[in-house]
Amino acid sequence: MLIDIPLKEEFPAYIEFANDKDVLIRQSVLYEWQPIKCKHCHMYGRLKDQCRKKQAPRKVWRVKQPSPASDPPRSTPQTTADAKGFTSLQQIGVIGLLETKIKIHNFGKVADRLFRGWNMVHNFVPNNHRPILVAWKPQWYTLRQISQSDQHLHCLVKFQTTMQHFYLTFIYGNNHESPRQDLWAELEHIALDMNELDAYWEILNRIGGKPIQDHEVKSFTECIHSCGLQELPSRGSYFSWANKTIWSIINRVFINALWYLHFDFSQVLYMSHSLADHTPLLLHLINRPKPRKAFHFCEMWTRDPSFQTIIHNMMPTVTHNLGQQLDKYHDLRTQQLKAREALERIQMNLQASPNNEQLKLAETQAREHYTSITSSALAIIK
Repeated sequence: MLIDIPLKEEFPAYIEFANDKDVLIRQSVLYEWQPIKCKHCHMYGRLKDQCRKKQAPRKVWRVKQPSPASDPPRSTPQTTADAKGFTSLQQIGVIGLLETKIKIHNFGKVADRLFRGWNMVHNFVPNNHRPILVAWKPQWYTLRQISQSDQHLHCLVKFQTTMQHFYLTFIYGNNHESPRQDLWAELEHIALDMNELDAYWEILNRIGGKPIQDHEVKSFTECIHSCGLQELPSRGSYFSWANKTIWSIINRVFINALWYLHFDFSQVLYMSHSLADHTPLLLHLINRPKPRKAFHFCEMWTRDPSFQTIIHNMMPTVTHNLGQQLDKYHDLRTQQLKAREALERIQMNLQASPNNEQLKLAETQAREHYTSITSSALAIIK
């Protein structure tokens, strides 16, 4: 049976015909294959996307309805500070800012925006191009400024809860050698007041630019040794300053021997540069006691036939000699404080009589005694 269908019509689902007895019969049609048909022009052999007669929807001009007036969002000091990344940074209680670029007449406005509720000290003077700003939370700490210059700011910080205290010195050194000599003298004066120890410190090199020469850091190294400072253990980024061509360790945290006695687990985190060339340094004051190593007694020792005899013969000798050896390490903290007080008394007398040879000898002996006790305390901590 052959049936002709116009191209613009649909394929029939059934056909009707009359049989030889003139009976009308309806027969359903099952197609094994059908050609593709455009749904736009209803022509076979192409899809709707390929139809050339397809018309784009007409654009109609519509009057834009005015939107209801609303106040623009206002940035509060807290949100501004959070965006800048200062006050919301990992629960910081004391922060020191260098290269602030803040003018002295704008200090009040900036302080109110970034550090609302904080207390602040600074060394801002009209001719100081290296201002240092120190801010702290008064509900956590009490901070007292001890000394300052155009290159440093020295403070005493106390915890509000435990009243434990420590010293912080923020430094922003001059780029020229001559003004830095004044900074070394100021730091040595601070260290002389604290009567600290000598410590080993090594200058690290940098990547890019000219290598650091020994004569360029000679004064700095002598100052570090004279002040008895050493670098605090760190983690995070290795370099603390970069300008895309030179990577160097400019920002550092130095501590003295007394710091280890109070904050033996403290460390500094070198954070990422972000948009600045300097790396922020985050100091963690972790002070948790070290657990003592427990003595483990092995039961198998008792199986030795001579166990009782050995214990009986050796115990008096061991305890006697051990007690004599450990007496000098008893209460090192008290011994260190007494040795320091004795050294300070001798130094005060020596300032009154600088030509007294006996006082000079006594000062040398007291310093050696204080150094020995502090070294023993550091050895136990390590």
